[in-house]
Amino acid sequence: MSNAFAQAETFEPVAGLTKTTQRAGLVLLVPLAVITWVIVTLILGGLGLPVAWLFGIVISLAFIVVIYRARGRKLDAMSSGMSLTFDSRGITERNPIATRFVSWEGLREARMVKPIVGMSAGKLYRGGRPSETPGVDALGSAAASKEFGLVGVGTVELSADANAMDRETYRQNEGRNGVDALTGQPLVALYLTQFDPKWPDARIGEWVDRFRPDVFATAKATYDEQSRLDSLSIRELAKDAWDKPKAQVAAERAEAERKATEEGTA
Repeated sequence: MSNAFAQAETFEPVAGLTKTTQRAGLVLLVPLAVITWVIVTLILGGLGLPVAWLFGIVISLAFIVVIYRARGRKLDAMSSGMSLTFDSRGITERNPIATRFVSWEGLREARMVKPIVGMSAGKLYRGGRPSETPGVDALGSAAASKEFGLVGVGTVELSADANAMDRETYRQNEGRNGVDALTGQPLVALYLTQFDPKWPDARIGEWVDRFRPDVFATAKATYDEQSRLDSLSIRELAKDAWDKPKAQVAAERAEAERKATEEGTA
């Protein structure tokens, strides 16, 4: 084994991850702000307070600011406990609630992965204290968007700090990223872009390439294609979409002509 991969290597979350996630989550607070404003305005109006709608705006904004800052503190605590470690056994991703491990043999593919999301609103919580990490998983749940990572057969171990709601949330999310065709086990997702958005072109990609070059090859191809599409303008994207069917038609015509020529000389 090359000396470059002889020792385990650990990565920390990218700088600014918490702020980026907070901005994404801020959009989700807008409906809450509107609902709070309506309720407060109705209450103040019923009490006969003049310009109740104005006081409603002030109170609802103050309420949202408090929630936003409290959530920011939770995200900071979550981010400080995150890490991604590579060694000769496989890949380990940790956060304060859970530890995921996927061996190199268990690694299946690189693709877009879904974040863990919070419990269904229809589920009632019985016993224990409310979760201090809504949505449980580090940072991804706020915007609930996919990201480019890895999936494989592995393990998820919850920490001693995980409460009943955390455990139920993880149970409900089993299989969210699919089930392994060979073993039937729920696939474990690894969220690599939280540690490096350009991981296929960086050190993380080198680790994957060293131990699973087959998975890395597809990851690199997918990443390069997405990067190419991201760099195109709307006009270039439209032209690209138009040219592909034209190229397909041309290829089909060429194949038909080749077959006709072969039949004519037979």
